[in-house]
Amino acid sequence: MAHFHLSMKVQPRQKDGRKLSAKLHYDYIARQDKYAPLKGRQEDFVLAESGNLPAWAHGNAGTFWKEAEDHRSPSGTAYREIEIGLQEELSLEDNLTLLKGFMNEFHIDNYAYTFALHSKDSSLEQGHTNIHAHLMFCEKIQEADRPLGPDKFFQRYRETASGEKTGGYLSSREFKPKSVLRTMRKRWAERVNEMFKERGIDAEITEKNNADRYDELVEQGRYDEAELVNRTAAPHLGRAYRNDAIMEKLRDMEDEEMKRDNLALNDVDPDTSDEAEQAETEERVKAFAEKSKQEQMLILFVNDLQIRRLARVLQQERLRQRQAQKESRAEGKEIKDPLIITAGDLDLKMEEEELRLRQLVDEAKETYRKARCEVWEEKPLEDEAIASVLGENWRKEKQRLLGLQGTLKAIRRHLDDKRNPEEEKAFLRRNCRVMTAYDDCRKKMAQWDKLQAEKQSDIDAIYKALKAKNDANRKASNLAYGDLKGKEKQLRAFHDKRLQLERNYAPDQILFAEKLARKVQPYCKVLGRQPLKDLMHGPYQGKEYYLTGEVNFDPEKREWRALAIRTGDDMDQGKAPLYKVRLHEEGPDQDITIFEVKPTKERIAMYKELYQDQPRCQSGKFRAKAHNPQGLEKPFKGASPTPPRPIAKAAVQKLNDLMDEAMKSETGRIVIHWQDNERHYIKKTKMEKIEEELYKGRSL
Repeated sequence: MAHFHLSMKVQPRQKDGRKLSAKLHYDYIARQDKYAPLKGRQEDFVLAESGNLPAWAHGNAGTFWKEAEDHRSPSGTAYREIEIGLQEELSLEDNLTLLKGFMNEFHIDNYAYTFALHSKDSSLEQGHTNIHAHLMFCEKIQEADRPLGPDKFFQRYRETASGEKTGGYLSSREFKPKSVLRTMRKRWAERVNEMFKERGIDAEITEKNNADRYDELVEQGRYDEAELVNRTAAPHLGRAYRNDAIMEKLRDMEDEEMKRDNLALNDVDPDTSDEAEQAETEERVKAFAEKSKQEQMLILFVNDLQIRRLARVLQQERLRQRQAQKESRAEGKEIKDPLIITAGDLDLKMEEEELRLRQLVDEAKETYRKARCEVWEEKPLEDEAIASVLGENWRKEKQRLLGLQGTLKAIRRHLDDKRNPEEEKAFLRRNCRVMTAYDDCRKKMAQWDKLQAEKQSDIDAIYKALKAKNDANRKASNLAYGDLKGKEKQLRAFHDKRLQLERNYAPDQILFAEKLARKVQPYCKVLGRQPLKDLMHGPYQGKEYYLTGEVNFDPEKREWRALAIRTGDDMDQGKAPLYKVRLHEEGPDQDITIFEVKPTKERIAMYKELYQDQPRCQSGKFRAKAHNPQGLEKPFKGASPTPPRPIAKAAVQKLNDLMDEAMKSETGRIVIHWQDNERHYIKKTKMEKIEEELYKGRSL
């Protein structure tokens, strides 16, 4: 059972009863001001982070917490604190992920907050680290539409009879019920156990007390572990951890307990009668009662410490047994392929995403086109209202009038043109017909105008309804246009980012990889498909070489040439070096053997690509006799194709994460996630260096 601790308290008090200053507490956990050079404590500081600070703090958490304390009423509180024990089995990055996810789940990141991570070697348990987080947050609910300065920010919240907000911000009551702490403890345990499972760590934590845990283990039949929790938890020593004299006394008491246990174990003829056990128990109880309260606490703590160590040993032994059983069951089976994602994989994924975005743009264009067609201009809208009341004959007559007006304009443009007498007569006749028709049309339109005036109220009502509908259509058209432009902007940004990534990374550069073998082993797979042990292989100068690819036969020299991989070579980013080998027949049995090896500058991947199904080399025995000089080529002619496999969910999720990270990057570069202890080929980030220092010299 891994370490578990989560407590919450409102602005704790000092020894004199006064509440601990918010600014002083911030300085202490973040190692600021007078606590920056704190002797013996600075080395336990890992990092601090603040968020959701008001604008007037200008990003300075110290300024915020000072104002919070200065404006606190004597009976009020400036902050609430949560202390969380983090997991030494997890990396710093994983612990941060757990902490921030926890804050988000319980809305703590909606308030002004500061958290700090501390880590140091355990004072009593060598090889273990005490890593924990201090989280302090102000319970004032900030209002974005009502920014307040420090003079009003912390005032009591008030509302007038009309509902107008005055005074400061409302203080949250979200964390006051005791049930919230119980829920927090349960969810923290669940989150940590989920992370353990994801990382393949055989451990768990629980928020349950020893009594409940005992009942649970008994129900599961884990009686030996149940007995280890069948006890009262040891008292917390608090500041005693910082007292060197008490720590030395604890170590002496632990040595005495161990000596007593060793004497009991080495007693060749122990008295195991009930009377002897009862007498020993009474003697120990009497001796315990005579101790001071502090000594009693130390004894209880030492006993509990030994039991916890025993529980850890038992857990590790169970882990070794399960691992041995797992290896026994997996004997003869292929090792699971690690997840590898290259820049080429990410580029293909981004091409798919870009195609999807283009389709969204095309759909948005069509939506906008349809919406725009539903919008009328003002004049046609008025005509539609009139035609709805007067009928289509009015519309036809008006269209006829507009047509005749256009014809008359054209005639006027040609009045001064030169024409012969016959052309002039024809022109005048046509002009007369047009004028006659125009006068007739104007008379009819005058009658329509009178009718329109009589029914203007009906026309206005219909026009108002049509205009309301048209305004709604115009609004929908504007929204569709805005959506279209937003999608086009997103597509351009995505396209530019994809091209930027293509320029920054070679297609075969690894961006994410689960841990791979560091050296070439027989179980490694060429291109992630064919295990070396299934390929033709043979020794040369004490090293074993495995042929990969095509083997070419030279009939004149009666020898074969091929590329090979050598076991024991170091692999860099999952790629093994290739060698040129020459083979010939040797000995009375005409065995095929390697007689020359030359290194090349080429390397071959020992991992499977996500999107491309590489050809599989067919297996064959290297020491087969070459009765047919061409016989050695046959196993390498062509390749046995394998059907494409769907991409695993984990790969899809990781590709999506990398794509999101790429889009947020301003430089077109992303953090390379290579799960390897050394990572000598990747420049370490500042956080990775902190983590490396944090866990240096400690084995999990």
